[in-house]
Amino acid sequence: QPKPNPKNISNEKRIQELEQELAKLQTERQTWETLLRPPSSGSLALSPLTSMPDPNTISSEMLDDQSQVSALSSLLQPHHKPQDPSSSDPPNANTDLQLSTLTRLQNITSSNNLEFTIDTFASNIHTLTSYHQAADRVAGEVLGISAEALEEREREGRRRDPAGGGGEADEVGVRDVLRGLSRII
Repeated sequence: QPKPNPKNISNEKRIQELEQELAKLQTERQTWETLLRPPSSGSLALSPLTSMPDPNTISSEMLDDQSQVSALSSLLQPHHKPQDPSSSDPPNANTDLQLSTLTRLQNITSSNNLEFTIDTFASNIHTLTSYHQAADRVAGEVLGISAEALEEREREGRRRDPAGGGGEADEVGVRDVLRGLSRII
């Protein structure tokens, strides 16, 4: 019986490995697709914010801070204050405030406006940061070129007048440096 070619054997092993990897990638793809699909209305429903949670269902043992425990106990105690007839607040003012706050919260959370606003804000921050970094790089390059030009002008001035004296020549040198800087900038 002829012996199989070793290359064929290694190719068969490689095929099996690739098939296993392909199966793994397909299951991973299915998992990602299920995660990307919007949830059905029955599977994940956010509770509406129309009513306050019942404070009686909250255990004080679950709270970390003493101030939270005291706030919970104040919620659990019934408030029976006699209404002051001279009070300017109507008895419904607190309820109206709660309803308007709840309505605003529902408007914010029910629509995609908040998510869009946050995404836009993050994008603008990134753009601003990128612009700032680019401006810093350009400013650094311009300053470097300017410094090189100034040094070159100073070297040329020293070569022309090694004694360093020459009043008029110094003024011309300064003018040349300023003229050169204005061309660069």
